[in-house]
Amino acid sequence: MKNLMFILIVAAFATGCGDSSSSNSNLKQNKKQTQSEDLVEEELIELDSEELLISEREEHKIRMDKKGFTFTCINNCGKGSASEENVLKERIRTPFNISNSKSDSLIVVEFSFIDDCCKEFTGDIELTENEIVLTYKNISWVVCDCYCEYQYRFEIKHETHIANAITLNGKAI
Repeated sequence: MKNLMFILIVAAFATGCGDSSSSNSNLKQNKKQTQSEDLVEEELIELDSEELLISEREEHKIRMDKKGFTFTCINNCGKGSASEENVLKERIRTPFNISNSKSDSLIVVEFSFIDDCCKEFTGDIELTENEIVLTYKNISWVVCDCYCEYQYRFEIKHETHIANAITLNGKAI
């Protein structure tokens, strides 16, 4: 009886080992297929992200034309990363070095802020009776492992609208 049991165990082991090469082959094929599917999915996500970014840019241009303003990047890390001093001193995404000037037909607001590198931003304005509300936001999903000191400029055309107050992302300037 022990001999029969031993023979059955050896036979089962030998049969299992014989199938393992085909199992390994199937596992390798499944793994390659899964990796290929993952790559296709990542490419589709990148394509969707790029299409969304293009759409955001187009909507931004339409919004600027319709509302009579421009939002221009003056420095997009062209001068290098943000200084260590400014990174420690300024809050991330909070505008600083804000300046504004007014003429008969134009209001100009320039500002800086620190955020992750490789981002792209759009701006918007809302005009009320007494206030010009300026906002900006990130529209890209790519970030790099560094901080940039971005500089942007709003130029708002105005004819009769003279605001008593201007805010930038909720901060009075």
